[in-house]
Amino acid sequence: MPGDAANLDYARQQTDLVLERLEEQLQKNSVDQQLLDKLGWNQTELQQFLDRWKNLKAEAAESSARDAALRS
Repeated sequence: MPGDAANLDYARQQTDLVLERLEEQLQKNSVDQQLLDKLGWNQTELQQFLDRWKNLKAEAAESSARDAALRS
């Protein structure tokens, strides 16, 4: 359905923006302490989460590219 694809694309964009913002905050050492407290994380754990997320995103992109190549 076209609406589902648009919603998925929007959700991906919003997720990317939030993750970029968190990455910037980590680099500037200005992460919202209330957020960390709610998550029960420290800055190191947040960095590990962001690293894992980036790896998963890269793996998904590679998988999609491989699938597209196999269909060709």
